[in-house]
Amino acid sequence: MKRTKLIVIVFVLAVIMSIPAVALAHAYEPDVPTRTEDGVVFVPLRLTAYAHGAAVEWDGENRLVIITSVQGNVWTVAVEAVGGFIEYGTSWIPYEYAVSMFGADTIDETVVEEESNVEDIIATITNAIGNTRSFVAERSEILSITSTDGYVFQSRLTMPDGDGEVAAIVIDAGTSGPNTFLMTRYTPGIGQWNYFDFWANEFVNNGVAFLSSNTRGVTPNSNPPGFLQIDEAGYLTYLPSNVVEDVYHMIRTVQSNPRLANAQIFLLGMSEGAVIASLFEETHPGMADALFMIGTPMTNMYDVVRWQGSGENVMMVLRTLFETDEYGRITQEAFYAGPWETYMGAPFQALDLNQDGFFTAEDLRMVWALQGLPSHMYNPDIMLDAIRRGDDEWIRVNYPVLLTSKWFLEHFDLRSNMELLPELDLPIYIFHGTLDMSVYVGYVVELYELLNEIGRSNITINIFPGHDHDLDWNLPAFHGEMSDGIRAVLDAVLARIRG
Repeated sequence: MKRTKLIVIVFVLAVIMSIPAVALAHAYEPDVPTRTEDGVVFVPLRLTAYAHGAAVEWDGENRLVIITSVQGNVWTVAVEAVGGFIEYGTSWIPYEYAVSMFGADTIDETVVEEESNVEDIIATITNAIGNTRSFVAERSEILSITSTDGYVFQSRLTMPDGDGEVAAIVIDAGTSGPNTFLMTRYTPGIGQWNYFDFWANEFVNNGVAFLSSNTRGVTPNSNPPGFLQIDEAGYLTYLPSNVVEDVYHMIRTVQSNPRLANAQIFLLGMSEGAVIASLFEETHPGMADALFMIGTPMTNMYDVVRWQGSGENVMMVLRTLFETDEYGRITQEAFYAGPWETYMGAPFQALDLNQDGFFTAEDLRMVWALQGLPSHMYNPDIMLDAIRRGDDEWIRVNYPVLLTSKWFLEHFDLRSNMELLPELDLPIYIFHGTLDMSVYVGYVVELYELLNEIGRSNITINIFPGHDHDLDWNLPAFHGEMSDGIRAVLDAVLARIRG
């Protein structure tokens, strides 16, 4: 599930971006992590509020955070609208905005080291985004597509120049939650931009058409933070079985275009979209020519939810920083030999809460409990119980992605990709990051071992060190500095066309 799946409050790694800009160093309270992106320092909103004694509520329907201070002051924060973002369930806001709410006493000193002309860099990126938008807009059309159940949704088709036949089309199979065929985002200092413009631009520049679609019940608008509006009745029909049929009608619609009548059909699925892609091939075998899958859940979504809420995903990241024993535990000796002052913020004795001599996911959950976080953030059984009860209102308020109990329950009934993928015969390309905190990379390794054991060679697995759930698919892509993972996806698509 793209960018939205688990509340990670205590241990968050700094993301080192590829744009040399302004390095900001702050002396914070030790239990408030920081994160620097493009020279902007971000802090987790909820944890920062708790550190100041404030109460926090999450308005899931409108994606707003409501903060009440000890003095009774109330702030309603649309995270993306203030230049922040929500990732893995954590709401990150610029430090300077946090200061405006809680006061500057949380900072001792600000050190600024100018490594390059930030204004020039921003101008370059802004121009690149503007050129991409223009290029895509000139070569795109909006299609209305009617699915099997009569539901009508919109897709955006972007075509290469010319009027000759196109060799292939990449069709986005979606990702979890409400999205549009633009997938608009906002970046401080630059403005709003569209994720799907990147894919469309890269593909059509190489002679490949690209199709992206609105999630059922979702249409674009100009209002942050989501830049979309949701029709509740339509969104209730957003279920994996319906999305598979939507993909079927996307294919049939583009094949009616004379330039695409003989085009190879490539499905691109990220997270839930990777589940949809394999399910589509099982349901409509032979219609797609290849699957390209990013951040692929290998286990059933039920097990994905349990893993996300277990703390094991955070431990997975910590194991890249600290030596562990054969059971993946961090000993006291390894703890102090590693970068504990930077990433842990407390001595070993304060973190080994079960006092067994190791730091494990059990200790991590106990730390979160002591932090005063709501128990559903680290106990997946609470979330799963709400799904079983069909308590959509609770899910709406407490889960960081707008999903319904019916969506979860239908996913829970599906076969896992670990079972299904070895049965499929078409070429399949899997791309996964070692720091994917939404979907466990270890299961991808298990699939690789299984495929070798049974002698299947149609599935190519690519694992990228240090990449996250979406392969570091972010702003640097717009000025030519793609991550290794995203570049590999593009190269694999083009390699299939060129034979």
